[in-house]
Amino acid sequence: MLKTTIAITEVCSMRMTLTITEAAILLGIGRSAAYQAARNGKIPVINIGGRKLVPVGSLEKFLGVEPGTISLTPA
Repeated sequence: MLKTTIAITEVCSMRMTLTITEAAILLGIGRSAAYQAARNGKIPVINIGGRKLVPVGSLEKFLGVEPGTISLTPA
């Protein structure tokens, strides 16, 4: 099991990109499904140095939510 509770919360407030695994957690889908969706172009990704990253802004736009919506910090 991934240790994500603290890391994901901090990540969303500090970085402009998420790993595919982090995006999968936010979307409530499995890691394999997220990688498949990224390969099929269903999740927006950018490639940097051999890594696939999901820009937070692109994910928000893709989901049709307001900018700044994606956050795991308690409301």
